[in-house]
Amino acid sequence: MYGCHVSILKTLALTYQNAIQAGCTAFQIFLGGNVTFKRRKIDEADITKVKDLRLDQKSRLFIHSPYVFSLINNFERTMPALRVELGLVSHFSKSAVVIHSGSYKTLSSLSEGIRTAAANIRQTFETATNPMGDLLLENTAGQGKLLPEKLEDVAEIIRLAGGDARLGFCFDTCHGFGSGLVDLRSPEAIDAFYEQVKKQLGLERLRLIHLNDSRFGFGSRRDGHALLCTGEIWRNHPEALRYFLQKFKDVPMVAETANWEHDLSTIEKILISGYSTESVKQTLKAAGAPTVSQKMCAALGQMAGEFVSQFGADLAAAGDLAKLVAENQEKYGFLAKHLEELKDSYESMEIGEADAKETEEKAGRTGRKRISAEDKAKDSDSDYTPARRAKSDN
Repeated sequence: MYGCHVSILKTLALTYQNAIQAGCTAFQIFLGGNVTFKRRKIDEADITKVKDLRLDQKSRLFIHSPYVFSLINNFERTMPALRVELGLVSHFSKSAVVIHSGSYKTLSSLSEGIRTAAANIRQTFETATNPMGDLLLENTAGQGKLLPEKLEDVAEIIRLAGGDARLGFCFDTCHGFGSGLVDLRSPEAIDAFYEQVKKQLGLERLRLIHLNDSRFGFGSRRDGHALLCTGEIWRNHPEALRYFLQKFKDVPMVAETANWEHDLSTIEKILISGYSTESVKQTLKAAGAPTVSQKMCAALGQMAGEFVSQFGADLAAAGDLAKLVAENQEKYGFLAKHLEELKDSYESMEIGEADAKETEEKAGRTGRKRISAEDKAKDSDSDYTPARRAKSDN
């Protein structure tokens, strides 16, 4: 179950439909501004429409509380607004509110911060006059005195709040990496973290994962989300992301970056990737398909093996790639852009090695021209430096 953070639209029903259309089986919104206590009220007709259309059965809603909310400080302003959000998610199956617990810097100790957060949660639930939904505590990146940083912090808050079944944990991968809680580049560390969650919280308490890469290093105690496979966690370790996705496959995951199209596409590719360009060529050859270009092999390399094999058989039967794509838009339409990129080469359909060789030769000629230009510059400019060379290359 994967999705992203989306903007709330004119109605909640429209927001659900927008998320579902984008391919989200789970999604997250702000119920108003992200730095204000004012929350948007959703009317009963809108809630009824969501349920009548069974939109809440097609995608799971999570509400992220604004950053001004705190379970420790200024709680008299947080509680009424938090209850608006908790009241809304109570209408939908397995929905929840995610909250940053706040800072204990004005208190004497970490333990006092934990006790204060727990007492305020308990008050929120016990004195409510309307049904309240689930509340998930999100881990921090370890900066300052923000809570909760460790799993034991989450466990202790839940215990002191009475162990209410509506309380759970939202794990942010960027924060967990930054705080040093878990090195998500390592399958072994992922396994160890899974066991820690199971032991200290119970897997049933882990109800959402914020799936974000990080702009900062492991244990940096800094918070900076990055697009998946572009940051310090998974840029060089996509296999670890695949392992993480598989290990926690039963937990909804939401990407929080602005470019959610990239992140959803990356999740899809990671889950079905692992098929190299060379293995694609061999599979197509075994299926009797004509040789295709390196770009086509790379495009197909994101697909599962059985898909590539079927494509090879279909291509062999059709005999012409353009014809195959035109007649099977639903299945192979995504390859149309490669036809345009390589239309001259695809006319013969026997271009694989020749295409690659020509590309290499062009690269070699370009490289020789560049070296020649650099040598000329060196001869005419005594101040020519590596820094200036880099600038000239760009």
